[in-house]
Amino acid sequence: MGVLLLGLGSACGARTDLSSFFHEAGGPADGASGSGGASEGSGGVGGGPTSAACPAGTLDMGAPECARLVGSGDADEIHDVAVDAAGNVYVAGSTLGALAAPNAGGTDAFVQKVDAAGELVWVRQLGTADAERAFRLALGSGGQVFVLIATESGMPLQTTTRIVELDADGNEVSEAATDGLAADLVVDSFGDLIVATTIHAGSTELDAAVYKLSAGSTVWSNAFVTVQNDVPAALAALPDGGVLVGGVTDGALFAESAGAGDAFVAQLASYGGALWGLQFGGQGSESVRGLAVDSQGNAYAVGSTDEPTAPAPTVGFVAEVDSTGGLAWFRIEGEPRTNGFWDVAADAADQVTATGTTVDPLGDQDALARRIARQADLGAGLQFGTAGVDSAVGIAVAPDGALFVAGTTQGPDGGPDGYVQRVAF
Repeated sequence: MGVLLLGLGSACGARTDLSSFFHEAGGPADGASGSGGASEGSGGVGGGPTSAACPAGTLDMGAPECARLVGSGDADEIHDVAVDAAGNVYVAGSTLGALAAPNAGGTDAFVQKVDAAGELVWVRQLGTADAERAFRLALGSGGQVFVLIATESGMPLQTTTRIVELDADGNEVSEAATDGLAADLVVDSFGDLIVATTIHAGSTELDAAVYKLSAGSTVWSNAFVTVQNDVPAALAALPDGGVLVGGVTDGALFAESAGAGDAFVAQLASYGGALWGLQFGGQGSESVRGLAVDSQGNAYAVGSTDEPTAPAPTVGFVAEVDSTGGLAWFRIEGEPRTNGFWDVAADAADQVTATGTTVDPLGDQDALARRIARQADLGAGLQFGTAGVDSAVGIAVAPDGALFVAGTTQGPDGGPDGYVQRVAF
């Protein structure tokens, strides 16, 4: 892949120091906790189903509806979730069992499609003798499913990534290795694929790159390069064909860094050129893990920070970045037990919801969905989980506005098992 090195001058690159967003006493900034904290206990909000009310193949996680389980009897995990225009729900993950075919000998990747009524449509298991996991999904307008798969093999251990395209019936159409180690992929408004990846652009350090594929050919590419590590983690497609990319940089990507690592968000135009870049952080390390865009072009970046004055060693954060690259606001999760947000989604009404993990009063890890209110507040939250360890790593919005959170639970068989939980506020 030919790489165009990104050069941003002071006119379109900036850094925002977050020191003022943290109280020296260790609490969140004013308004950070919003109107609602995490629900008390591991059961989340009241009114959830009882275990006896959840039928086979589902699980009571303390939310108002039963969660749908994805389990083979062996270790199964879900890493991403997506919903199409018809309300079909897709999940991608990994399994040590046989969800659709005999296990190929290691951890196999899988993709599953469930219709709007909750009925299984198909499941595709993709594996070799090596350890593989499907960790990102993107849906095409023609029913295609694009899957990012990571493979670990060899001694010493090496990780590679590839893109697999499935048709609407789950049949494999094509497969291609990525340039570098891919982190995320999205389908743009033209129906083409955009991939964020980590490369070495003339140095021994890690560099972030983004490239666009159309009919299997590279249309454009761009890279974010400093003398330190620059690692992408998330993409968000824009209505005009452009794309946002977010991640973490250890260097002076858009401005000088004052901490161990800064979060960054940048916008690329539909032709691949850089329009603006924003770097933000405090004295600790901040990293973007998820991105979403509302109808006004405002971006919402979520991730984690270990800022020394934060209320816990690691907490989740949400930041709004306006359409010109300015940091509108930054807030940390007010619940001090939260250890990070992993994904975020915006619906047609510009309601924004982040998802991540938190720890209940007994020390068990639970899933968390947090509504992002207006005026920079973190709004109502829903904490849900079992008596074991539960995580939430992906969130997607259905056409009717329903939210689907996906992750991994210890499950009724000792797990881990994948789950999909429908949530509402």
